[in-house]
Amino acid sequence: MKELSRKVEQLSEKAVYGVMVETRQWSTIEVRPWTRPESSTKARIRFSKKFQSVPAVTASICAADVSRDQNFRVKVYGTDVDVEGFTIHADSWGNTILYSCGVMWTAIGR
Repeated sequence: MKELSRKVEQLSEKAVYGVMVETRQWSTIEVRPWTRPESSTKARIRFSKKFQSVPAVTASICAADVSRDQNFRVKVYGTDVDVEGFTIHADSWGNTILYSCGVMWTAIGR
């Protein structure tokens, strides 16, 4: 697993045929404690290097701590994407109690 993480890190720092890829993880715990569940958590992500044009950004859940007594409803996504970064969101709705959420994101562009 360490070797794979190292390889992903190497590839995320390289531009291949003019394409730049950056991928990292983010967690709601970076902006609020898990003991204060909220239905909406967001943060501004800054890319390690500025893109030449606005990149495409994808996000996926890589970890979630939700109440087992409620339904699992969690959505992760990015908004306000520009060449320097984007806003990452981890939201729940209905009766879901979201203690924390880990998000893996990838930005691809030039």
